[in-house]
Amino acid sequence: MRDLPPQAKAQFEVFTLGQARAAGWTEQALRHAIGTGRLIRVRRSVFAVVATDLTGPALMRLRLGQRAVAAALTVSRATISHASAIAVHGLPLLRTPDNPCITLPPPLRTREAALHVHRQPIPAWQLDQAYDFPITSVARSCIDFTREAGLNAGVVAADAALHAGLCALADLEAVYATCTGRAGLRCGRQLFELLDGRSESPLESISRLALASLRPSPRTQVTLRAPTGQFLARVDFYWDELRVVGEADGKLKYTGEELWSEKLRQDRLAEHGFIVVRWGWAEANNPQLLQAKVCRALNRAGRL
Repeated sequence: MRDLPPQAKAQFEVFTLGQARAAGWTEQALRHAIGTGRLIRVRRSVFAVVATDLTGPALMRLRLGQRAVAAALTVSRATISHASAIAVHGLPLLRTPDNPCITLPPPLRTREAALHVHRQPIPAWQLDQAYDFPITSVARSCIDFTREAGLNAGVVAADAALHAGLCALADLEAVYATCTGRAGLRCGRQLFELLDGRSESPLESISRLALASLRPSPRTQVTLRAPTGQFLARVDFYWDELRVVGEADGKLKYTGEELWSEKLRQDRLAEHGFIVVRWGWAEANNPQLLQAKVCRALNRAGRL
């Protein structure tokens, strides 16, 4: 396949027909690349590179982002926002929506049914200038996404943004201060009370939300050491008073080497008097189930 238009790399591997022609592509060459599975047509006169190394949710997020970029390149004054901006910024989505989100400044409209269109002004300081297309900043994207998708989805995305250093808590609060009075902001203040940039995965974030009402509360991302100072483990959740460790384990399968390493890690913790309770997505998505499982471990530790 001939070289991609130079703009594609900065456009989420997306480019327009005009950019392709300027790079020497003919329409016949584009049709051939689509026919052989190297390119896809994202929308009329917009194309994207096929990702051969992604599957499942990661591929769905990429496709959502590419469709949003395609809209931003072809719909006048469209800005990528909400879930689509979360995807382009590389942040996690609990559910990938069917249609990409864009925001238009009032009174502009579009008749396209394949887009989820929002209509509101966006201040220039809430746009991300690092991209070659209009997109809301990470902080603005997280606030908008929380308004639309709910508290759990917003916490997952914002936790990841804080953990990766893509924005700071002050950035989120500054955006939130400009959005008061808008629909969907009832959980805005609660968002700040629940955020924890130490979370290293969406499963940890959802688990923390599921355990929010449990007392005593655990600490997160705690390093445990033996009395000699020897490092034992860095654990997801820890109840100090009862020496109970909570591990959010989203991995369905381990390789033989990984399984052995995990067994040795758990044995080290058990040898030093720690009780370990593990859970996955099924429990994290059911707060009552997860809390009951953790309470059993806490009660066992209390008896010991």
